[in-house]
Amino acid sequence: MTFIVDLLRRGDEHGNINVPIVSILLKNKLIDHIWISRDSTSNLCSPEKEGNLVTLVDVRSTKRYKWITSIILTVKILILAKRKNAGTFFLSATPLQNLIITLFTIFQRNSIKHYVLLHGELSYLISPNGIGRLLGKFFLSVTFKILPFSKTTQITLAYPVYVALKNRYKLEGNLINLEMPIDRVNSFENPKLASRKLRIGSFGVHSGDKSSHLIYDLNKYLFNDNDRFDVVTIGVANTDFIYDQDPMVTHYCKGSLGDALIPRSQFVAELKKLDIALFFYGDKPQYEFISSGAFVDCISYGIPFAALSNNYLIHYTQKYGEIGIVANSLADLAVKLINISRDDSILEKYKKNLENARNERNFDRFEFDLLNLY
Repeated sequence: MTFIVDLLRRGDEHGNINVPIVSILLKNKLIDHIWISRDSTSNLCSPEKEGNLVTLVDVRSTKRYKWITSIILTVKILILAKRKNAGTFFLSATPLQNLIITLFTIFQRNSIKHYVLLHGELSYLISPNGIGRLLGKFFLSVTFKILPFSKTTQITLAYPVYVALKNRYKLEGNLINLEMPIDRVNSFENPKLASRKLRIGSFGVHSGDKSSHLIYDLNKYLFNDNDRFDVVTIGVANTDFIYDQDPMVTHYCKGSLGDALIPRSQFVAELKKLDIALFFYGDKPQYEFISSGAFVDCISYGIPFAALSNNYLIHYTQKYGEIGIVANSLADLAVKLINISRDDSILEKYKKNLENARNERNFDRFEFDLLNLY
């Protein structure tokens, strides 16, 4: 049996991966108990079963909670799992929690399995800004060095991240990859380009790390053809990205990252209008270890991408066929976008390959891969 644990995420955070995992393990009666946030959308238990199966956790974003309270809860859960001969599946973990889990299972004599899902905290290995992230890098580095001696398996959510982590720490076992399942959404059928502009834009959280400001520079390259393009951003921004720096770039669902997020329905409504999604972060080192939720959305909604060259998107282009364009510079990106604006068939080819990718990354395939862990 398995204890499902998430002491960090609230609401719909990581719901696109947590909900499928919980639903599959519940359906196959592999869960003994769940520790989860009070408002988590991943709590799929009916109210009458909740009392026996679920412990609702008051997840907080304070330093005290992350560094003390959640650590104490982690240790208590691991001790209880040992007493009940149960495995654990941590849907997320801080670097310190991860280290504790891995250390704990080094001394385990039986073959019970323990899993930890890896997320954006892996970026600390490359760009640890601040004391907290420096400590996070240290805890993660120790974790991966002792991982071969433990009964813990770490799970990445994108194959390029798996390869990068495996190569960095010379890991042969205790590390696996589960490709995120695609939430199959009926893609929006935009009118033919002959009767309208090509809508291109970035979406999600806009930031300096992602080089989101390059959308303004790209628009300058498109200036002589701006009657062919509708350039937009969709989503909030942190303090590194400034809105309204170009009157020809329109901003939808804009706001500050620290404020309340835009309702998902409003965000999706604008996302469906995109013809091509833009990615500007290129081969920035910190993105070597981060799986892209925005890329998963592109497959889900059948939206081709245009990106500065990076290994992550190159891998999936090689895997699924042409599902977007990768360029070495903004000038090159602009040329390729102009070519697409003049030829509908290029976009249609990308969309057909995206449909094949959606079929391959379906829920049944993910369920098969997940249950193989047991």
